[in-house]
Amino acid sequence: MVSIDSGEGALLANGSQCVSTAIRKAARRATQFYDTALAGGLKSTQFAILAELKRAGNSCCLGDLADLLVMERSALGHSLRPLEREGLVVLQVDVADGRKRVAALTPIGVTRHGAVELKWRVAQQAFMDAVGSKVAAEIRDKMLGIAANPQLAGVS
Repeated sequence: MVSIDSGEGALLANGSQCVSTAIRKAARRATQFYDTALAGGLKSTQFAILAELKRAGNSCCLGDLADLLVMERSALGHSLRPLEREGLVVLQVDVADGRKRVAALTPIGVTRHGAVELKWRVAQQAFMDAVGSKVAAEIRDKMLGIAANPQLAGVS
């Protein structure tokens, strides 16, 4: 194998140490794990949207919500459609700025989030049991640090 750089954790030419691939594989595994645990309630991506809305005070401008979720706004719109169809979220014009749209939890959305949050807590504990509480906290903190790193927002 040819090493691209000779530093610690050198990337191999075949990409077997590719950070992006490792993160994506871990993200898919975690999504599968949480989707299975939340089955019958919401998908993990839907739960994340409802949780962010709840943390934001039950409503949030779409641009801000996309930023919080580290998603493209068009992808957020696609993810919101089923939640809107189910009556969990309503999209409305921002009263403070008519050019902006706001996503808001409905009373049904608040109730569904609460019910699914119980399943999520069980899944969260099972995840921590599987990888260890300390490792789970380190993973979460490192991934949130990566998500918030402005240097990684785009490579020019």
